[in-house]
This record gives sequence, C-alpha cells and structure tokens, in this order.
Amino acid sequence: MSTCSTPCWHHSSETPPAAADETLAALHRESWRLLDISGFLETGVFHCILLDISAVFIRMLLEVVLLLVSLFACLWAWGKWCHGHWARLGVPSPPARPFTGHLHHVFSSTRPVWEWREEAYLRHGGQRVCGLYNFLTPQLLVGDPELLKGVLVRDFDHFVDRRHLDLAGPEDQLWNDMLNNATGDRWKRIRAAVTPAFTSSRLKVMFPLVAEKAGVLGHVARSLAKQSEKVELKGLLGRFSMDATASCGFGMQCDSLNHKESEFCRIAAVIFNPTMWRIMKLTSFYIAPRLCRALGMRATSDGLLYFAKVVAATLNNRQETGETRGDFLDLMIESRKIVDEANPGKRKHALDDITVVSQAVVFLLSGYDNNATTLAFCCYFLAKHPHLQEKAREEVLRLQRLHQGEGDEGEISYEALAEAKFLDACVS
Repeated sequence: MSTCSTPCWHHSSETPPAAADETLAALHRESWRLLDISGFLETGVFHCILLDISAVFIRMLLEVVLLLVSLFACLWAWGKWCHGHWARLGVPSPPARPFTGHLHHVFSSTRPVWEWREEAYLRHGGQRVCGLYNFLTPQLLVGDPELLKGVLVRDFDHFVDRRHLDLAGPEDQLWNDMLNNATGDRWKRIRAAVTPAFTSSRLKVMFPLVAEKAGVLGHVARSLAKQSEKVELKGLLGRFSMDATASCGFGMQCDSLNHKESEFCRIAAVIFNPTMWRIMKLTSFYIAPRLCRALGMRATSDGLLYFAKVVAATLNNRQETGETRGDFLDLMIESRKIVDEANPGKRKHALDDITVVSQAVVFLLSGYDNNATTLAFCCYFLAKHPHLQEKAREEVLRLQRLHQGEGDEGEISYEALAEAKFLDACVS
C-alpha cells in the first residue's frame, strides 16, 4: 500500500497555502503599524500636540470670559449711571434694581401695585415729587397739587403726549387710533371730537340709558336677597357696568345682569386679567418695538378685536339705517358731519371708521372696570358704616320728593341726582 507524502487540500476545510500567506502578511503589516503608533505615542510628540491644543483652548476660553465680564461691567456701570439721573438732580428716589429699575413692582404677584405707589408717595418724597425708573428710563411721580395743576393745565402744551406704542400691523391700527395712544395733532383732533360726549347736555341725554340698567340691577339684587344667596359684589357691579357702558356707548343690549356667562363679560374679564405671556408680550413692545414688529408680533388681543367687530357692525348698521339713540357712537357719527368754518367744504373732525371704532372700544373698556371697582368700594364702605348709608339714602329720597314729576314714578331725575352732594362725596 503506497502513501502520498504530499498533503491533499481538495477535500479539506482548512485555508489553502496561498490564502494563509496573505493572511499572515496582513497580520504582519498591522502589527508593524501598531508598533509605529505606540512608538509615536511613546516619543512624547503626541503629548506635546495635546498640550498645545489645550493651551490654545484655555487661552480662548479665558479671553471669552474676560470679554463677557468686561461687557457686563460696562453695562452695569451704564445702568448705575442711568439710575443716578434723579440723584444728580436732587430728586428723591427709592432704591432701584439693576437694569429693571422699579418695573418689578408693577408686575409683582405678591404685592399690589397700589401699595408700592403708596410707599413711594409717603416714604420717598412722592407727596411733592419722586423719581422712578422704567428700566433705564427716568419717570417722575408728581403728588403736589400745584405742580399737577401746572402739568395738566397751565403748561399742558409741554405735556401733551402720553407713552406711545407705535404699532405697524394692520390689526394693531385699532390700538394706534385709541385716544390714550394717539399723539400730536392726531390726538388733538380725536380729543376735540370726543370731548362733547361728556358735557352736561350729552350726559343728560344718556342718563335714561343708565337709569334703565340701574333699575335692572335693583331688581336682580332684590331677587338675590330673597333667595338669601351670597353675592360676589364686584362681579354683580361689573355686569351692571358692562350693560350700562355698552348701552351708552353703542346701543348694545348684552343683558349681563340676567345672564352671568354673557360673552361680553367673559371677554372683558379676559382682557382685564391678562396672562403672564400677555404681560410679557406688551412689555416687549415697550422695550423693543422695532424687534417686535420685525418678528410680526401682534399687540391687539383677540378680546379687543372681538369688541371692535361688534362696534364696527353697529356703526355700519347706524350709517345704513340712520337709526339714532343719543349714545356715544351717535355723537362720533355726528362729529364727522361738522363742517370746518376755516375751510369750507371740509369736515372739522375727519375721523375714519377705524378711529370711531377705536374710541367706542376705549369708552367700553374704560367704563367697565373703573365703574365696577369704584361702586364696589363705595358699597363696601357704606356697608361698614350704616349711619352714612342711611344718610345717603335719606338724601336720595328727599331729592326724589323734591323733584317729583321730573322723572318716571319711583325714579330719580338727572337734575335731582346732580344735587346729591353727599352721595357724590361717597362715590368720589
């Protein structure tokens, strides 16, 4: 039996000689490569490169930190210099926070703003003048009656404009045309058209509209008293204020007194109780109006737009039908018909529709919360002092008897109410 000295690879699973040689060569080359790298690492060159990169990075980091610290120090010094404005003029001023000044008191959630105003008035010279800061902008709180008379009467031509928000969006035109945001000649033109609405003759015309809502208030209050229900007075008076203001403003019968969840009151409550986002948004318009406009931000809330649409619909209806009610909206429509004597053929108060709508919205919102708050405080103090409540009631009954026949039975007339001096003192 013969044997083969040469191995046979045809039926074996082992690697052929050629493939084995290639594998060994590859392993050999990889080993030398690793040896070269380890040698490179052992030489210290790699460590030197790492140290150089670390040094550059640390130096750059220190430069950035130094730059930021210098910038912050400059801003701090500039802020301190700006907040020294009133001190340089010798005007007393409460301690101000860096950069924000006294603005944090306005947006404080733990302390009412009126407490801060009272503190500034009593402790920091506000009884005459007190310097405040809105961010870095100086403001002057004036409490002296003679100085106030100079600002509001004698030297009024130097203190015409209020703080102004110049908004560019199409929906923000409503805000721009409001009397409290208009400036210069535009403000004078709007003021001249609005002022006649508050003369005695105009108020007498609108008096029956208020008396009607006051009668509804009395009926609702008696009904609640019979049911022995506890009543949140500010809410009840707020609904009365909304009904009366909407009726006097543009003839809208929203009947909030009989319907607590009316749309008007719900939206007004949203406007007068803004969210933190809403407050921050409006503050941004005061701080950086150009940036806000560039970002396409809108200052006019959905609530204001809702009231504007209601007023605009009423205005269009009045112009088409010629209906009149003697209310504020009628006065604004009539003011556009007055001819300028100095320029025959031209209107004296050329107010467009959006301007008329803006003033009606201001009338509505200004009357709603202010009237409700004033009446709520008045009722509270009269309830705390029953003898004064009885005195006010006796005055009203006496004047009602004295002017009997001037108004409807059981109601007080405008002339009688004008003579109620003690009642006026209670409300004022």
